[in-house]
Amino acid sequence: MTEKPSDSDHPAIVSGPLRYQAGDVIASKYLLEELMGEGGMGSVWRARNQSLGVDVALKLIHGELMSPEVSSRFELEAHAAAKLDHPAAVKVYDLGQTELGDPFIVMELLRGRSLRELLDQTEKLEATIAVPLLLPIASALVAAHAKGIVHRDLKPDNIVLVSDESGAEIPKVVDFGIAKVASAEIDKRASTTSGSVVGSPAYMSPEQARGDMDDVDGRTDVWSLGVVLYETVTGRAPFEGKNYHALLRAIVETRPVPITEIGVTEPALWRIIDKALARDLADRYPDMRAFGRALAKWSLAKNIQADSTGAAIAVMWGEGSRVSAATSSGLLELRAIDPEEALGVPVFPPPRPKEEPPDRRLLYAIGAGMLALGATIAGVSYVMSRSGDAPTRSGTAAPPALSVRPTGNASATAALVPPPSALAPASASSTSASVVVADAPIDTTACVRSLFPPDAFADDSNVTFICKEFDPRRGASNLRAEVARVGLVQRLTTQAMREWAALGWYEMAVYVMARDKCCDAASLEPLDLPLTLGECPSIAAALDAIGNAAREKSDLEGPVAAYREGVVCIVRGLAHNTSVASPYLYKAAPDGGAEVAMKKFAARATR
Repeated sequence: MTEKPSDSDHPAIVSGPLRYQAGDVIASKYLLEELMGEGGMGSVWRARNQSLGVDVALKLIHGELMSPEVSSRFELEAHAAAKLDHPAAVKVYDLGQTELGDPFIVMELLRGRSLRELLDQTEKLEATIAVPLLLPIASALVAAHAKGIVHRDLKPDNIVLVSDESGAEIPKVVDFGIAKVASAEIDKRASTTSGSVVGSPAYMSPEQARGDMDDVDGRTDVWSLGVVLYETVTGRAPFEGKNYHALLRAIVETRPVPITEIGVTEPALWRIIDKALARDLADRYPDMRAFGRALAKWSLAKNIQADSTGAAIAVMWGEGSRVSAATSSGLLELRAIDPEEALGVPVFPPPRPKEEPPDRRLLYAIGAGMLALGATIAGVSYVMSRSGDAPTRSGTAAPPALSVRPTGNASATAALVPPPSALAPASASSTSASVVVADAPIDTTACVRSLFPPDAFADDSNVTFICKEFDPRRGASNLRAEVARVGLVQRLTTQAMREWAALGWYEMAVYVMARDKCCDAASLEPLDLPLTLGECPSIAAALDAIGNAAREKSDLEGPVAAYREGVVCIVRGLAHNTSVASPYLYKAAPDGGAEVAMKKFAARATR
């Protein structure tokens, strides 16, 4: 008798057509390798770009959801999303249609976990962790809204926490230009026969719940981010319903339970969330920047200096996305700044009153021209011949927005000379027979010349301005202009220009070495620099150490290494937060060529 086969011996039967499977090639380019997720709109695959040999995320969208109108809108918004360049927003690379007519979009492949997965594990996060985690998302939405992109489907599932090289989890918002295109179609199908809710109606704004799509704008994302923040700190959604329609009614008609009544003792944070969840658009934050700034002020009041990417919150959310302040010691510390003040201080401190001699006014015009030329030296290679041909250049960099100061004069040098009484012998009535003799006056210009190649300065150059300038950015810029002046006049590229061109970030260090070595230390004002980013080491402190080493002719290796560490941290922070306007001209961290050039100046400074 033949034994009846068991159910386990039969292959699984798949109901419905299997349209795509691993091994398919989409658009003759993308090899589908692994199904990563599937939902009402379509499916997401890990795919291989066979042309480039890199992995991407490919989202296939069900073609039946795409009416001609929705399809056109999908294409427009996907193009807009592709132009959104923000480190907290997923990058869009390509879009098209499969051979079966289904639209697809190709995105950056993120390796990490969603905020939803994190909350499933932890239930909720402390407010002091949740707010810094979501501030970069708010920043990405500010950038998106500036380009006319409204997400409209923000939820924990669409926030992915990507681990960087240091192990930190960097949040990124996904589905820009994708999730919303078919949202109206999906919302109509959002309830099942069992009455359970599918999709993400819990994060809909009242205007979406009412179907008032003309009212949907950036304030809709403000609402959704407010819902996400509420859920993240409390472990529960602010609006609940037994079914889809009951949930929509709760969103439109009810006010959520204050977070202070469910275990989160942060009344100031509740006031911020409550305003974000105002049903009336006129009562809600007018835009995402206003919401983000309110969260930034709350964070600063809690002495939270940096968001989850390491960016300084005061810098990220200050007026014009930049801020600066200094302590009396010259070291810039975010924790020392009043939170309200920190969000409105300009990037440069107000100029300190100084009298400029009337006979040097012409140098303002000269200095302005030199800055335009000097800025190109920081990354531009001049090609000149000694036969008198005009210079050619490529890739001209924009000059830094720095104030121009004239070079020093005789009175500035005289201020460094001790009064005659300091050099005179003690009077006969003195109880001491010793004679007080001051150090010999420093010839600042000659000293600075000794740190540079012989062709660095013109015969009439006077660089005593370095003894007055407390901002190393301006000081380096003016030194750069003096070096460039020789090349402009002689129509050639000097050795000094070549050395300076390689410095990048290190030009501030060279300026500080010259300042501390060639000026009277007692007359120097503390260095003044903008805030560092987040937890980055203070480059002002490292520059101070470099200047001291140059003056004392001691080893510069340690101070330079500390300066490099701070610079690399700042560059990394700015790369993660491209909406932050950098107060520095330099973009990339110092490379090997920059360090070689730096060591040449250091060797002259310590000999």
